[in-house]
Amino acid sequence: MRDLLRELEIRVASLEREAGRGLPVSKLQRYANTGFFAVSAYRPHARNEEGVIETLSLRENKMRNQSLRDMIKTRLLVSDRDIIPLRASWVDSASGASGVERSYLVPGKFDFNDCQKISDDWEQDAFIWTDGSHPVGMYDHVKRAVTVLLDNTIEERMNISTDSSLYSKGRGGGSFELPFAYDHPIDWDGVNPITYAEIIEAWGDLKRT
Repeated sequence: MRDLLRELEIRVASLEREAGRGLPVSKLQRYANTGFFAVSAYRPHARNEEGVIETLSLRENKMRNQSLRDMIKTRLLVSDRDIIPLRASWVDSASGASGVERSYLVPGKFDFNDCQKISDDWEQDAFIWTDGSHPVGMYDHVKRAVTVLLDNTIEERMNISTDSSLYSKGRGGGSFELPFAYDHPIDWDGVNPITYAEIIEAWGDLKRT
């Protein structure tokens, strides 16, 4: 667990609405209760048709994201008005390097495997998902780990029994920072969505180490 905590690279640190208008936190909380999927097609590098890794330009990434949008509409059966453009910033916890990329948030209850496949098709390290019954999780394909979004359900189930710093991240403003438990990722089998019971078990084990 400690090795995983040191090695995990956080790809998405915060989300804010495009054009700086901000997505109200109250709306995000409602989406967390009813389900949403967030993903990007941006990559610094990708394999071409010959299998050679190439550096992607901003223009190429914008084109990839438009294709991603079309894929989301087709596979998840949603319309353009259902897709919320986001500007996502990411931070590599190992190097401290950061960057900004475009992504999409799609409100609704979507099949976990369908969302995972979309993320895989665009070679993403991570995607964010919940169906309202599972906690909001940032699913990292590379590290096989999930970073969960802190919410009232987790706090109630834990009875504030872990380090109080887990709950210290604030919310607010026109844009917002998602209060993920960055320092406490949970092992993921790479197939199934994380459950509240698994979070409680993992954090309970962490507290005892």
